[in-house]
Amino acid sequence: DLNYFRAARASEGVQLSWETVNEATLAGFNLYRRELDEKFEKINAELIPPERGGRPEGDAYLYLDESAALDTRYEYRLEVIETNLQPSA
Repeated sequence: DLNYFRAARASEGVQLSWETVNEATLAGFNLYRRELDEKFEKINAELIPPERGGRPEGDAYLYLDESAALDTRYEYRLEVIETNLQPSA
């Protein structure tokens, strides 16, 4: 379960932040980015592991998208992968 997912411009790119509530069945995360009306593309090379995977508690995360152009508007999506390796809705 997620508490929030946010994106904010930073001098080095776009800072993504999110917070989980419960990581009991969490395998990790994937982040996706797209320009408006384009296809989403994964921006993390490997699955982002959970900080408290297997525990019924949450944590906060930061990811800096350094490849984002500062003069372009993007939409981001966070995919949560459960321990059965299926993305959650």
